[in-house]
Amino acid sequence: MDKKQQLVNAITENPERRLIVMYSSEGNHDYSYTVGEIEKVEVTESTTYNDERVYFSDEYEELLETIEEDIYTERYGNKTINDEEVAEIERLAKEEIKKYTWDPVIVVYVGS
Repeated sequence: MDKKQQLVNAITENPERRLIVMYSSEGNHDYSYTVGEIEKVEVTESTTYNDERVYFSDEYEELLETIEEDIYTERYGNKTINDEEVAEIERLAKEEIKKYTWDPVIVVYVGS
């Protein structure tokens, strides 16, 4: 099945989901818009961390790790920490991640 039909099927089967488009931000372009092609269509859930980074449900562990790193930096800076402090960071991160809302989405990945 071609990518266009995958998109049509995803929208038809999941009309309640928000449609989002992901594209590479690599490279500087002299133009406002460029032509791209659909590379992949995915039905998933998404959340946003710190109003800047979108995570998808298959990236749950990466988000948890990011939260842990931020808690570590906020509490300890560059200081070496012991096992008890590591456990505390892990506990706090697991509490924090429970607060995130995962929104149902259809993601269209676009490449040039």
